[in-house]
Amino acid sequence: MRSMELRVLRYFLTIAQTGNMTRASQILNLTQPTLSRQIAELEDELGVRLIERGHKGITLTEDGIFLRQRAQTLVELADRTSLSLRSQRGELSGEVAIACTESRGASLLFSLMASFRAAHRAVRFTVHSANVDAIRQRLDQGLADIGLLTEPAVRKDYETCQLPVMDSWGAIVPASSPLAHKEAIGPEDLDGQMLILPSRREVWKPIEKWMGQKIADARVAATFNLGRNAGAMVAEGVGVALALDLGALTEGTVFVPFTPLLETGSLIAWKPGQALGQAAAAFLDHITSELRKG
Repeated sequence: MRSMELRVLRYFLTIAQTGNMTRASQILNLTQPTLSRQIAELEDELGVRLIERGHKGITLTEDGIFLRQRAQTLVELADRTSLSLRSQRGELSGEVAIACTESRGASLLFSLMASFRAAHRAVRFTVHSANVDAIRQRLDQGLADIGLLTEPAVRKDYETCQLPVMDSWGAIVPASSPLAHKEAIGPEDLDGQMLILPSRREVWKPIEKWMGQKIADARVAATFNLGRNAGAMVAEGVGVALALDLGALTEGTVFVPFTPLLETGSLIAWKPGQALGQAAAAFLDHITSELRKG
């Protein structure tokens, strides 16, 4: 790649975000002809057309959409690398990139972040919330230093340490439902209910074991990868969501725990042999040492 290409990728991403060449040139502090020429040269080099100009602004071609996805990864990785290398002498600094699921394990992780920053104020954290599959992808691509995964999780490609907290399963139901008045919900209480389930099929297995039966596809009204969306769907009457107890609930919904109790654990994961920045390596040491104390 030529040295100018990373800069031009930033130009292209700004155009894709704004959908307007004039607005993009203002943000980038370039003249519009200069910006247009840079994108035209990028298109010539790649041999594809990336954008289409129309009366309503700029739209991306299929090749443009593909490049936007790849360019976001390349630019983010370049920025993270640059920040890690520009650490200040005499004081630990830099960025620690964390990708985490929605779980009670996140509260413990955030507590460890706070105690670490109390000693290293120049360190900055970036937190990306996602499901387990997306977190693994970010770890594999080097976009995350550390991942917080809920089980079941693939361990064979990662170094891991178990967190001493557990998440409890239950059902998110409409506040108007008779189920909302129960202290706990058993498998028989879900008979005839349309279900909203986590999008990862691996997560269905412990739920099916708890239910004592396979979940028929005909019973699945929707799937979700973030708990906030599950609660919103319940509030709108899509179905009953089977989810972890995360505390915060959508208005008009109630969380009712399972009986018998169904729990799942969380773990910290990182790529073995991956070169971490000083800040990320120090934070990982902090995590492992604090967990050993506990």
